[in-house]
Amino acid sequence: MAEYVNSVTEYDDVKRAMAYHLKEGIAKGERRGRKKGRREGICEIARNLLKMQMQVDDIAKATNLTPEEILKIK
Repeated sequence: MAEYVNSVTEYDDVKRAMAYHLKEGIAKGERRGRKKGRREGICEIARNLLKMQMQVDDIAKATNLTPEEILKIK
């Protein structure tokens, strides 16, 4: 009987650990997605500013992108 109780306890521990890690993995993926989305939005703004003939240095100040990153967007 003690073995059964121990196996059930171990199973519950594994189940809780899996649920925790799944939750953490989802949260990490969401953070990465938000970060990527923000980056894409900033690049889109920089692209639009380039189309408006704005100077690269001014775009860099407005977006916190480096001039090299902005030139790659072109």
